[in-house]
Amino acid sequence: MAPPGGLLRPASFRGVPFYARRDSRPFPRSLQVDEYPASDRWSIVDLGRKAVTYRVDAYVADEANVEARMRALEAALEASGAGLLILPQRRPVMAWARAPESSWEADKLGYFTFRIEFVED
Repeated sequence: MAPPGGLLRPASFRGVPFYARRDSRPFPRSLQVDEYPASDRWSIVDLGRKAVTYRVDAYVADEANVEARMRALEAALEASGAGLLILPQRRPVMAWARAPESSWEADKLGYFTFRIEFVED
């Protein structure tokens, strides 16, 4: 499987390989900010730690088997329960796939794009 472009790094979920161009991880602290009408005052309540999430732009590419690889990643994303997520710049974690979506464009050299949000188990 050859990466489309030079900036993609190998990654995997449940052992199914893909390429990651970008991932982001919001810091999981939840705050409630209360603002009061006709006042220059506010209060902040710390609601504790939220679930750790990772948002990933993933790519599947292979001149010979791109559709088979795409189907394998879709099956891994649709499976129930947590699976091992390995991203290029992060430590391996057990995670759930939430709300994945895939797309394909003819002008993108025949590779599939996935936007995936993972939630750490």
